[in-house]
Amino acid sequence: MTTAFAVVGCSDGRLPLAPVEGTISVAGKPLASGRIVFQSDTQRPAYGRVVDGRIVEVTTYETGDGAAVGRHSVGIQSQIDDDTLMSDPVRAAALMRESAIPPRYHQSATSGLEVEILPRRMNTIDIDIQPE
Repeated sequence: MTTAFAVVGCSDGRLPLAPVEGTISVAGKPLASGRIVFQSDTQRPAYGRVVDGRIVEVTTYETGDGAAVGRHSVGIQSQIDDDTLMSDPVRAAALMRESAIPPRYHQSATSGLEVEILPRRMNTIDIDIQPE
């Protein structure tokens, strides 16, 4: 009896990834800082940072390695920069209560944002969130 195996993906068991870049704005203005998650029903999630409106360091396994190829729902959270947290904790607490992003965008399950990550190319994702 002969058995044949087909292996799809990387030889080390990791998912095939592709790089991701882009922008996030709120009503046309760049989001100062935040985090973004690319969540799939069947694959490992990828996380990135938002810096001055740019999506950077999208990571699945190692910093900046990209997101798994396939369809993802997207969640975005705004953050308070470390300087504000250290210098003015009262202001930082107020800013956390008054997020620049409507709460539905904080979770990928409720954001309504979906993207397709394509193989062997830079995936550019531009999102403009409208206030509710």
